[in-house]
Amino acid sequence: MNALKPGTYHDLSINEYHSDSAVGSSTLKTIASKTPAHIHGQIRKESAAFDFGSALHLSVLEPHLSDKIIRGPDDRRGKKWSELKEECDAKNQLLLPSGDYDDVFAAKESIFKNELCASLLTGNVEPEISVFHDDIETGLRVKIRPDLYNHDANVIIDLKTCVSAAPHAVSKSIADFGYAIQNAFYERVWNESQGKEIDGFYFFFIEKSPPYSVAIFELDDASFMEGWEQMRDAMLIYKECKEKNEWPGYPETVQKIRLPSYAFKFTDPTEIPAIKAVV
Repeated sequence: MNALKPGTYHDLSINEYHSDSAVGSSTLKTIASKTPAHIHGQIRKESAAFDFGSALHLSVLEPHLSDKIIRGPDDRRGKKWSELKEECDAKNQLLLPSGDYDDVFAAKESIFKNELCASLLTGNVEPEISVFHDDIETGLRVKIRPDLYNHDANVIIDLKTCVSAAPHAVSKSIADFGYAIQNAFYERVWNESQGKEIDGFYFFFIEKSPPYSVAIFELDDASFMEGWEQMRDAMLIYKECKEKNEWPGYPETVQKIRLPSYAFKFTDPTEIPAIKAVV
């Protein structure tokens, strides 16, 4: 698709958004966690987890479109599923196994029982705004698509499904999936493009099984700054790669590797002298 002009788009489809070549947070997270080579040839793959998250987003953020979520058979096996899936795809509907369908709407009910969640998700709110912008520092054309913007509170809401919304599990997910990078990138693009700073970026973590607990999180200052630096570094790497048209992968050398700190049970790595060679 042709590149969209910088601006805020309120009715852009998700397919139009993803097909545009502007740099998104997924590209930056890939560079930060892997290499520039990994961003080429990436294909958005649908999965059971992807479908569940998409259905929950639809039911919570755009409830008037909930009839697009279809309750299917108990599992994805057999002709009964495949024929219904083909029919739903043709109608732009989202087919879920019966158990997942029930879980989605039970999770939605749990979210709106939380008074703070309900207040932030209702009122003067707008889901799925697409923003395209020319980044001031790098000149890169970038894009973001917040799950929800609350105009009154001036905050962005990002919904995440999870197995556990306990703080230790959420902290690990934020690190593993680069959510701090996403947070920093969204704030950078939003603040520059809209000409004002948002007052908050909140993660809603929703468990996918009973009791479908929900918890709201905001990065502390240190975590946000780490996400900001990782985001900025990834943007500068992308800019250099694009200018040179070189997209390097992992180093083509032998690299020393260390166990993660939690794996050391008998040895204190800080007390081991440097070893030049191991025979």
